[in-house]
Amino acid sequence: MPSGPQFAVTKGFKHVEAIIKYLIILVGVVLVQGCATKYQETTDWELKGGYFERKIAAGLYRVTGKTDVKSWLSYSEARRIFNKRAAELCSDKGYILIDQRESSLRDEPIGNSVILSEGAYMPIKGPGMTVATVEGEILCKGGALTPEEAKRFIENNVN
Repeated sequence: MPSGPQFAVTKGFKHVEAIIKYLIILVGVVLVQGCATKYQETTDWELKGGYFERKIAAGLYRVTGKTDVKSWLSYSEARRIFNKRAAELCSDKGYILIDQRESSLRDEPIGNSVILSEGAYMPIKGPGMTVATVEGEILCKGGALTPEEAKRFIENNVN
């Protein structure tokens, strides 16, 4: 039969285990939230993620959604930003996707060396960095152009 002090120590360890589990969950939630790209206006040349668009004609836009610089590729995140901006541009009417393309900007893994002792080096490789981009043309529903006219307009007038 356990004595009083042993029971108190065991109970104390269970309390510490519960706190550690809570902290692990909390850190996981913070990390997942910290990895999401902010929905914000950006430009083509900035390394921050977000969206930008160019009006091609009345109700016709080229929209781009891109991620922040990451060590992994996330087209789904870039697509989420693209779709949200397209929906905003066309408000209640909705939109028709004319064309959509995925691309990425990749940097090679970063290489450094650590000096172990005089004359001895150990190479260290870090992850490469990537920006995922989803770009395409959208046509707001209810506009002057049909989807076929929009495609022809893009082919003849947009580079």
